[in-house]
Amino acid sequence: MLQVPVRNGTGSAASTKAVILVGGPSRGTRFRPLSLDVPKPLFDVAGHPIIWHCLRAVAKVPGIREVILVGYYDEAVFRDFSRDAAKEFPHIRIQYLREYQALGTAGGLYHFRDAF
Repeated sequence: MLQVPVRNGTGSAASTKAVILVGGPSRGTRFRPLSLDVPKPLFDVAGHPIIWHCLRAVAKVPGIREVILVGYYDEAVFRDFSRDAAKEFPHIRIQYLREYQALGTAGGLYHFRDAF
């Protein structure tokens, strides 16, 4: 099982956060027609959105109490999902941070570095 590293010699990893990059809307055609109505992170796989599977995996890691989703989708896209996921994973705080423009992988991480 994945273990969260202990930091600062305190013996506590309670402040460890997970970051999930969710991307943003694009003009890509690989998932059409599915992607015309549903954002890719919310595609159903085995009865749940793709991002739910990521959250389920994170929920199994001891010490992680907060998950930050970073992307360029409008906040409303994840509102219902976040509400439902908060009920299913009550021990994890889920927060969505929206990029002001599409920044790419490193750009999103750098822009919100103080939140991590």
